[in-house]
This record gives sequence, C-alpha cells and structure tokens, in this order.
Amino acid sequence: MVLSPAHASQLSPGLWISGIAGLEQIEALKITHIVSVINGQPPELPPSQPNGSSIQTLHIDLEDDDDGNLLQHLPSALDFISQALGNTTSAPTSISPPTASPQGAAVLVHCAQGVSRSAALAIAYLVYTNRTLDPDAALEILKRSHPTAAPNSNFMNQLHLFHVMNCTLDPSYIPYRRFLATQAAVQYHNTGTVDAAALNMPSIGDGKGQATLYRCRKCRTLLATSDNILETQLGGQVAGFAWRKRDKYPKERLAGNRGSGGGGGMNGGYSVPGGDGVEGVNQGGIFVEPLRWMSTILSEGHIQGKLYCPTPKCTSTRLGTFNWSGIQNSEGAWVTPGFHLHLTRLDAEDPVRQAALQAQLNGLSISSPTNPAGSGGSFVEERSGGSLRPPRMLSSRVPTTSTTAPSSNNVPTFTKFTHLILDCDGVMVDSERPSCEALRRAILAVTQFDIPHEFPQDFRPVFGMDVYSCVEYYAARFASEHTWGDQRDLEVLATQVSATKEGIYKELTKEGVTPFSGVKELVDKARALQMGVAIASSGSPEKIDHNLNSSGLGDVVNDKNLIVSAKDVKRGKPAPDVYLEALLRMGCKNPRFAVVVEDAVNGLKAAKAAGCFTMAVTTSLPRESLEEHADVVVDKLEEIDFEAIFNAASMK
Repeated sequence: MVLSPAHASQLSPGLWISGIAGLEQIEALKITHIVSVINGQPPELPPSQPNGSSIQTLHIDLEDDDDGNLLQHLPSALDFISQALGNTTSAPTSISPPTASPQGAAVLVHCAQGVSRSAALAIAYLVYTNRTLDPDAALEILKRSHPTAAPNSNFMNQLHLFHVMNCTLDPSYIPYRRFLATQAAVQYHNTGTVDAAALNMPSIGDGKGQATLYRCRKCRTLLATSDNILETQLGGQVAGFAWRKRDKYPKERLAGNRGSGGGGGMNGGYSVPGGDGVEGVNQGGIFVEPLRWMSTILSEGHIQGKLYCPTPKCTSTRLGTFNWSGIQNSEGAWVTPGFHLHLTRLDAEDPVRQAALQAQLNGLSISSPTNPAGSGGSFVEERSGGSLRPPRMLSSRVPTTSTTAPSSNNVPTFTKFTHLILDCDGVMVDSERPSCEALRRAILAVTQFDIPHEFPQDFRPVFGMDVYSCVEYYAARFASEHTWGDQRDLEVLATQVSATKEGIYKELTKEGVTPFSGVKELVDKARALQMGVAIASSGSPEKIDHNLNSSGLGDVVNDKNLIVSAKDVKRGKPAPDVYLEALLRMGCKNPRFAVVVEDAVNGLKAAKAAGCFTMAVTTSLPRESLEEHADVVVDKLEEIDFEAIFNAASMK
C-alpha cells in the first residue's frame, strides 16, 4: 500500500488524528492503539510495536455519507479510547505539545482522508470527556490542531443528539427513536429487509406509568404507547434525520422533550415545544416508529402497505398504513418512514387521567358490570295511596365507605348523597321514540337493511347504547340476514349511521322535544342538599344540546363541562365510561355517594359498573325489566326523595 506523506495531528496527550496516510507514523509516534473508521476492510497494520508489544485495534465500518450511523459505534469507540488513555475525564481548551498519555499509550484515530469520520469521532471524545463542550465548540478546538477537520452534516447532527442525551444512547428519548426509525428506513431501502430483533416493543417509557397506551379496539392488544410516537414535520419531505434544523437549542428543550410521553387522551402525542409545527397525533391517527409486531408484514419486502392487528384471532382488523418513503397529511406534514395508526381503530388509555379518577374512587373494586363489589344496596320502593314509602331492601348490599362488600351489620358513616347524574333521553326528555325511529331510518339509508322497529319492544336491547354499540348489536343479531362486513367496516358504517341519524332526528323533532315533569324540581332538590349535578348521555353533544334547548331545559346544567357525551369517552353505555368521566369532572370522591337516574337497562349497567347508586324511572321500560338492575325504581321523577331513600338504606 502506497501512503501519502501527510502527518497526524495531536488533539490531546496521547490522542492523534489523521487520514490513512498517518499509518506511516505508527512507529514514530509510538502508537499503541488504532481506531480505523473506514468502510470495508481495514488497512493492513503492523502486528506489533517495535518493542514487540501488540497494537490494539478497533475497526468501525462506516460510510462517509448522509445515511451513516455514527451513533451506534460511539459507546464502543469511546470506551476503547478511554481505556487506552486512562479514562481521561477532561479535554483541553488549547493544544499541548506532544507528550505521552498517563499510561504511556498513544491512540491514532484515522479515516480515509482525515476530514470527516475521524474528526467526528474525535469531537465525540472531546464532548464525552468534557460535558461543558458542545459539538460546535469541540470542532473549533479540533481545527486548531487539525485544520482540515470537517465532519459531514449527518455526523454533526448525530453528535448534537449524542450531546443532548448526556453522551449516552437513551432508547426512551423520542428524537433518538426518530433517528433509529430513519435508520431502519435506510436499511429497508438498501436491503429490502429490516432486523426484527432491532425493532422495539411498545415502550412504557420511564416505567412511571405516564405514557398513554394505545390498544386494538377490538381485541385490546397493546400496540403502542405515546413513547413510540414520532413527530411529523411541516413542509417538504424529510429525507433523513434533521435534529438541528428542528431544534436549534437542544439543551434548553431537553427537559421539555424527554420523558414527555404522557398526554391528554387522544391528543397525547409527542411534540417539540417551541418547534416548527411538529406533532405526532395528526389527522385522526398517530405516527409511530416501526415496532416488532409489524415484522411479519414488513418481511414481505413491500415499500408501502397496510398494517393489521398481530393477534391471531384479530388479523383481519386493519389498524393503519405504512410507507418507508414517508407519509404526508393534508396539511403538508411529513414523517419518514411513515407508520400511521388510525385512532378510530384504537383505544387510548391516559394513565394520568385514570390515576386521578382512581384516586377519586377511593379504592373502588369492580367485580362485574352488573354487580360491582361494595356497590349500593338494591331497593324497590313500596307505594301506598300514591305516596312514597321507605324502600324495601332486596339484598344486603348497602352504601358504605368500606371497600369490601358490607354485611347487614355495617353502619354507614356518610350522612347523605353528594352527587346527582341524569341521563338525558328518556329521563329528562321524552325522546326515545324519535331517537329509535331516527336510528332505524339511518341504518336503512346506509345499509338498505330495515331492522325490526316496533316501539318500544324491538328497541329494548339497544336502549341507552351509543350508535356504534347499536350497529355492533344489529350486525351480530342479523349476521345471517345481511352482510355487515368485518370490524373495520362496522366502524365506518357506524360513523355513517351516526351522521345520518343526526339529520333525521332533528327533522323528526323540529317542533321541539317534550320534557318530563319533575326534572327542574329534582335538580332543585339536589342542589338544596348541596349535591353536584351533571348529565351523562349516549347521545352526541349536538343531540344533547338540541334536546335540552328545545325542551326548555337548557339552563338546568349551565356548566357545559358537566354535560358528558359518548363522544367524550372511548366507549358508550353499557360501558361505564360516561359516568366515570362525569364523576371525575364533578370531583366526586366516592361514586357510592353519587345517584344516577336512568331509564334503560344498558344505562343502569353502566352506572353500576361505575360504582354508583342507581335509580330507574319507568318512562321507557316496565318496572320488572328495571328492578334487577336498579337500587330504586320509580314511575316518575317527582317520587324521588333523596333523604328518604338514603335513610332507609342507612337503617338496614
């Protein structure tokens, strides 16, 4: 091999940098350790020093281009140099004359020309041994002794990322995950494959339970967390990792970006504060890094395609799309590579919100949706001459502050109910008939299938459900009579039915909706007892607003935050979500103190699952249909006497 006469430059005691020509000076400089940062085979080296001692070598196979992954080599390279030089912990701000290292070792770092790769590693060492230096300052120091040093922009970007991670590789740090995703895209484009073992599992971040969990809505498999979300960038396509362009002051933003996985419900994506319009939750979906559960799909070698649930029984559920070249949304934002999951196919669990709710529930243990552990007692009041008498106990379940199911000897320690939650349709307004007819017409318009529609008997199974649950029910019931499609088709179908139903319902009720008697009086009773009041309905916000305003009940609950719709939560009734959300918003510390008034079995199941005391009103269903699910059954709202019911329960 013919070498040029170029000389190596000394960066610090015992540390030298050069191009490949510097290998001619091994003997003169008494080099004991060599780091060859060069792609392909390393150059031939003498087997030993003149004194017979072997020369320790490290080969880093790295291209000098826009795709080279310098970061993955830094831990081993820096450890190799530090061990040789006695774990030097500080770097000079000026260049000293050539001397030996503390251990008498001398390290030569070289690449082909001594310009980019070897310079990048030298800068990494300076920053690693002196954390007060950033890569730009370290480059200026390096140039004083090695003027030709000029790492390419890709390496400098990686060095800034390395510096902001405190000279470590932090797999939980979002920008680093973004870099790894870009590297995976490079590998896929170059080889048509990706190392499945290198792909991450859904991350839970720092283990403190702050990350939002994204699960398959159908089978509940954990697919990703907010720590797996990657940001999108407004503007042109991102060809590669551009850390410095997106974050000019990484140190100042480090505290705001690292560990920011947890978010607010569906908007819990990662974002760069003060950045240039970067966001991970966009257009009804989330952009995530390639994850290990995708490996089977990715092994097929396609540049783009669809992502399906990995659970064997749920593989027909389409979750989103991928494109290794990137995905752009309607606002011009790009993420490369693009792995996009649709939020309509996911359930998002916000642990921060759940923890707040759990604290308010004071250790409530729910054993089943229809019979929660430690729930309130079950009553049916006995009426004589039209007057309300103290309720007759149907079981020994009595409201109590204990977290275990009480015996009949338990003595309650509370003195009154504290909160009232009203369902809207069938409790506050007489709207069940037009609502059911609107549902029937909407399903017919969208699917050309006419569901049974004798009111009320044909609609009893779906009373209280949201539109999606209704569509799911009819698809299961009439699966042999009509083609409904798979889970993803049902979601689209439910969206279409819901939108169609809104228009039909408004047309059917354009003359207004009739309020039930006693609504305002019941609310006044509750407030006189200093009870908080909220509304929780399976209807849409628009429908609730229409019902209340057209019936003259628009002022019953003035705080709109205390009106909870099925659209505010993940699941409608009979799931407890709307009532749990209402409890949280009201600040109810124990749901056993909260009274829910419902007209439907599905609503009562939801309230029971939330741990509330349930009262049913027979406006839509007969008493015998409600008694099994309610603590108290009344025929009209005027019969509800909070104190009488409470005292009867307390005396048991």
